[in-house]
Parts: sequence; C-alpha cells; structure tokens
Amino acid sequence: MKQVRSRGSATTHPRYEDHEIERMCIDELQKAGYLPDAPSPIRIDRFIEKRLGVTPEYLDLQPGLLGFTKFGPYGAETIVISRTLGEDRDVVAQRRVRTTLAHEAGHALLHASLFDDPKRQMQVLFDKEHTDLSKVLCRDVVGSGEEQRGYNGAWWEFQANRAMGSLLLPESLFRQAAGPLLGTGLLDPTPTALTPEKKAGIEHVLADLFDVNPVVARFRLHQLYPSTR
Repeated sequence: MKQVRSRGSATTHPRYEDHEIERMCIDELQKAGYLPDAPSPIRIDRFIEKRLGVTPEYLDLQPGLLGFTKFGPYGAETIVISRTLGEDRDVVAQRRVRTTLAHEAGHALLHASLFDDPKRQMQVLFDKEHTDLSKVLCRDVVGSGEEQRGYNGAWWEFQANRAMGSLLLPESLFRQAAGPLLGTGLLDPTPTALTPEKKAGIEHVLADLFDVNPVVARFRLHQLYPSTR
C-alpha cells in the first residue's frame, strides 16, 4: 500500500494493489476462522461480528442508500444496512445484503486509518454527499473499471468493491471452482473460448456456489481471468 495524492488536493489517500487487498482479506478470513477448505459461501455476517466486533444493524435509510460504515478513532464502530433491503426475502435481495456487508467490511479493513487522526481534512477526501465525515455512505457495491474511470474518482468505493470480491469469493477458492468450468489447468491458465451462453452459465454456477448474484461472479471472473471480458 502506498499513499497517493487525492485529485485536486494536497491530501493523500491509500492506494492498494489488487494482490495486497487479496492477501489482506484471505489473512483476515483465516485468522477469524471463516475461510472454508473448499468453495462455499463465506459467513460474512459472522466474520464481521468476530473480526470487527460489530453486529450489523438494519435501519431505515434514504432511498438508494444501501448501507454505511461509521468510524471512530479505533476503527469501524457501526455498520448499517438498509432495512428495506434486509427485509426483502427474495434471493437476489438477500445476496445483495451479503455483498453490501462485504463491501462495508472492506471499508472497515482498508480505511480505518483515515479516521484515526482528527486533524485529517476528511471533507477533501470524500464526495459532497458525505456531510457526516465519520461515515462512508454506499449506494452501489458492484462494478468494474479503472479506479479513476469506472468510479468517477470514488477510489474508496473501488477499493471496497475489490475487498468485497476477495472476501466473498477468495481467489484460491474461486480459481478452484472456476478452473474446471473454464477449461484451465496448471500448465495453461488461459480459459478456452467461451460463447456468451456458456459464460452466462458459468457465472450462474459460481454465483450459486458462493451465494452471490451472477454480476458479482462476473466481476470476479473479469478480475482474475481478464480474457473472459
């Protein structure tokens, strides 16, 4: 991890390489005892409770707001998820709860150090929507693209999404599950040519295996197997 200058400001923010986020998330899952031996859903709610000492709350939030993490000088103090999302029993919605929880856990793991210095000028780091500078508000938790392009400069969301993918679909387990479906091997890690129909089928198989929505499996495939884009 290195510090880079925030756009239009003399203030710096942390920038992580993908492998750093991956290693951090795997290490944290292992230490908490929530990294399975074989591909299967991650108990992200239990991980948050054990690793962060925080029990996620479900509260009424403004429309479009999925959740937020509130920080104090010693790290994440509160993780809140939209009550409307949490009470929707549809499989898609429940899986979206899981990705939102993992996204917020990503903020907690990656960004706590931003809040431990009361002199830091937080207002120049986040967007104008963050009127409470102890919170990181989240409206979308799945995406792809470059840090300064697909996220309109919202580097904190880009980083939290990377952590979300690593927490819910850890690389070692994901490759173990995806490799046979993609036709890869130890000597040839490049997937065979995929038709759109076969690619969609693979995404759904992986989504069911890790209990996420297919778009999240696609997000991870694009990251770990760029030729599947």
